Amino acid sequence: MENKFSNIEKSNCHIHLTGALPPEKLRRLAVASEIDLGFGEPLESHLDFDDPVLWAAAKEITSTRVGLSMAIDQVVQAERQAGVKHIELTLNTFGMMRRGLEVDDIIDCLETSAAKASEDGVRLLYKFGINRKDGPQSIDRVVD
Repeated sequence: MENKFSNIEKSNCHIHLTGALPPEKLRRLAVASEIDLGFGEPLESHLDFDDPVLWAAAKEITSTRVGLSMAIDQVVQAERQAGVKHIELTLNTFGMMRRGLEVDDIIDCLETSAAKASEDGVRLLYKFGINRKDGPQSIDRVVD
């Protein structure tokens, strides 16, 4: 029997940037973007993404212009290899700003990454997540 779903394009409408980066990719991104994570043990020894060491590494990497661009590109390439043609990527822009990334750099990275994804046949859209611990003022800053 023929699979009637084989021609339907795949989409991922709920993927979080920091949660989509496994330890080995985080390590490679940190080295490539020249970020010293300062951890004594290898990230690969942390298998559960609820581990605070992995969250700290992902946040650190995505809080630099180079790291953010490379992280988005890694997620897009992994999804593209899985046959995904539409990605809605959630990221916490306020957290990036709080850690020192400039708004103009964030916007430039997002626009450049979306254009690059489009060239590879993937439609990349963004959702801006707000962490409740950052309070209502974070919403105003992201909207601005």
